[in-house]
Parts: sequence; C-alpha cells; structure tokens
Amino acid sequence: MSTPTGFEAVCEHVSSETAQIKVFGLRVLNASSAFLADLVPGRHVALQATDLSGARQQRLYSITRRLGNDQFELAIKREGRGGVSDQLHATCQPGTRFDVQFAAGDITLASVQACRHVGLLAGGIGITLPIALLRGLHERALRGLNVPQVSLLLCVPSIADIPFLHELLQLELSCPWFDLQVFVTREAVHGKGHFKAGRPQAQDLQALGNPDSVVICGSHGFAQGMREHLLALFPTCPLLIESFTPPAASAPATPDDAQA
Repeated sequence: MSTPTGFEAVCEHVSSETAQIKVFGLRVLNASSAFLADLVPGRHVALQATDLSGARQQRLYSITRRLGNDQFELAIKREGRGGVSDQLHATCQPGTRFDVQFAAGDITLASVQACRHVGLLAGGIGITLPIALLRGLHERALRGLNVPQVSLLLCVPSIADIPFLHELLQLELSCPWFDLQVFVTREAVHGKGHFKAGRPQAQDLQALGNPDSVVICGSHGFAQGMREHLLALFPTCPLLIESFTPPAASAPATPDDAQA
C-alpha cells in the first residue's frame, strides 16, 4: 500500500541515539491531508537524497514517532558504505530539505493492538518498527485501553549498539505487559538479567508462549532465519515480516533497498 506524492520535507532536529544511529525529526511542507494521514508510525517513507558520491537515490526509512500533524521521526543507521544513510549522518542538519516520494507499509499499531500476546523479534536497526509499535501500545495503556502482552527479543552486535536502550528498559520496568530480552552476538556478556550472549535459540523463542502474532524486523537473513524457527514452533501463528538488505555504495535508485 503506498500513496504517490512529491512533497518536500525539512529537517527540524537531529540527535544521536548511538555512535552509529541518529534520530532525524522531519516536517512535511505543503502535504495533502491524505499523505499526512499516511504518516503512521511503523510505516516507512521514501526519501530522495544523494549518497556520498553525489548520486541521487531513493531509500525507505521507518517512521518511529509521529510529532504533531505534519512532523515525524526516523532513526537511521550509518552503514559505512557511502550510501544515503552515510550522507545523512554527515550532512543533514536543521534546515536540510528532502523530497518525500510516498509512505508505505502495512505493519502498524492497528496490526497488533487487538491481540492477546504479541512477539517482537528485531535485529539491529530493525528495532525501528518494534519501537514504533511499543510507543503506540504505551500510549494506549496510559489511556486505560487494553494492550496485549508483548515480548521483545532484540539481537545486536554489542551493548553499545543497542538503540533506545534507556526507553526500552524504562518500559520493561514500568509496564507489566512488556518483557525485554537482548541477545548480544559479538561481545562477551555473562547472561544476566535482560542480556544474553549469542543468537536466540529455540528455547528462547519458546519464551514467547503462545503468541497471537509475531512481528519480525531486520536484515533479510535475520528475518528468514527467525521465520523458519517460528514456523517450526508456532505453525499456525501469523507472522508479520519486514526485512531489508543494506544497499551497496552508489547502487541504482530503487524502492526495494529498504532500511527498516
């Protein structure tokens, strides 16, 4: 599902989430009401921007937060391949303008809010979709509305690479409906509390219980591997999958190279 546009967006603020991830707050200029309605957290927007070589590219980035009627946030990881994400890290500042082509994506708060138990599996920057869903569920809970039990399994190379760690821990400590487990794949950890070494194994996925739905977001390899394990454990459970492959440097512009 997508809506063609051609609007312009301006950067309102930039902040560092980790050494490799920045959060960009954008405001859409002169957008139609239909396009503004499409800016739903969990969906993604297509930005037109140049890479470090100057080649113009189209890239997809997940909306992590909606700020007012015409503002939203994107969390973008520096990939180190000279692509659009690296260019944004190097040059984007308040006042920088972008062309926004469309908003798309089918996994939003509406996809999970009526469930009883939801599993979230994220690899690295794939946390952008789960954090959007968690923020929406938290807002519902604060309004006294029903929310599902949610278990998030997050895989990251190192503790320093964990995006939104403070926010996730605060949610886990204050929300009885949320449970967090972090799997650190390239750094020695002692497996205490919320942190475990290595990738999730079958017994870790069994901790999801009997979910009504599982959302998977990460690289293509991560998503496919988790999909196979989950189908073996929960063959009738609906899986909502958003996967991406990081673009190579100076790759031809294409909407298929999506960063979640």
